[in-house]
Amino acid sequence: SSYVYSGSYRFRRQVLDDAVGLLEPGAVPCICGSWSGWQHMEELEPQEDGYYTCPIVLGETRCESFFLCLNKDTSLRLYPAVNNAPAHIWVEGPDDRGAGKRWIIDGRDEQIPAGTVYELRFWWGNVRKMVSWEKASASLAENALKFRHTYCVVGSWTSWKPLALSRCPDEEGAWELAFRLGTSGREEFQLLRDFDLQQAIYPARARAASGVCPARGPDDLGKGRHFVAQGGVDELVRLRLEVDDGSVVVSLLPERGPQVLWESLDGWRRRDYCIVGSWNNWTAESMSMDEGCPGVFRYRGNVGGSGLSQEFRSYAELFRIAVDGDMAHTFYPDMHLAGPGDVIAHGPDGGAGDRAWLIRAGQLGIEFEVTLDLRAKDRRKVVSVAWGEVHMLV
Repeated sequence: SSYVYSGSYRFRRQVLDDAVGLLEPGAVPCICGSWSGWQHMEELEPQEDGYYTCPIVLGETRCESFFLCLNKDTSLRLYPAVNNAPAHIWVEGPDDRGAGKRWIIDGRDEQIPAGTVYELRFWWGNVRKMVSWEKASASLAENALKFRHTYCVVGSWTSWKPLALSRCPDEEGAWELAFRLGTSGREEFQLLRDFDLQQAIYPARARAASGVCPARGPDDLGKGRHFVAQGGVDELVRLRLEVDDGSVVVSLLPERGPQVLWESLDGWRRRDYCIVGSWNNWTAESMSMDEGCPGVFRYRGNVGGSGLSQEFRSYAELFRIAVDGDMAHTFYPDMHLAGPGDVIAHGPDGGAGDRAWLIRAGQLGIEFEVTLDLRAKDRRKVVSVAWGEVHMLV
């Protein structure tokens, strides 16, 4: 496994030596992040304790991502073992194989406001490198890079090429664009922050033509999910985007029709987490958030809907967890047919292949409870299962 928890590397028999290592003369660690539109490399500041640091301020989306490199050279990139990584994930590099892999500081689930300052801390050790961050004094914001973000639309009428929106001069956090509907009277689109495909704004469901469906993003989970504008042929439509302190509002105002509005949701409910399993023919069913433990989602079911498995000599079920019920973006195990809690959980992304978790019981109809814990630092504990009177067979 390439994941690190509580400072130790999983499956190692000995504790790694964390003594600070010396960078070669002339090697300078640098950072590049979404807060600068990926346009600026900043040198990290060396500290007396051996760490290198940098202030990071959450922007209008409450979410920022980044990678590191040496000497502002992207062929010497330092990156996490997985994309959208939290702190303390194993650091790979320096090399040229890290394209698309970033760390992410995301304040949206816990509603951490825009403008919150973090201090990034990077450690170059003898054996391993570490990246972490923590909230810091607001005074550090004075040293942070200032940047004006842009938004663009990618749509059917632009041949899915980015077209910049215009910033509203009298309204902070608002952008607009006017366009005409084509010969079908229907167009589809998404929005991007700073032309970045990993910062897409999109609806919770594919081809959403009404505001009943909430807006999602910015993130990298929008593949295949587009807003829909519809009306008369050649009808002029005004597209408007508002982004303020994590809130996203997308609206369309046609010449002859009513306004259509999509709004994002706040906190842990900003996404819908669904279990998709063999007991219900792989139909997505929403998980319920534990009101006493925000960030923890649960689902209860019964083993045996798929019948007695000759392969596993028990009643067995398979499952994954899909974001917004979309099987293109799921949580899944590192190894196919692993038990929940036995291996690390990957995702949400589109890399599951045929991998799914396996749960087994010796009695038909035994109730199980699957838990998705989005706050778990140990990726093995992100997805777990609990039983009633019967325990899972080994």
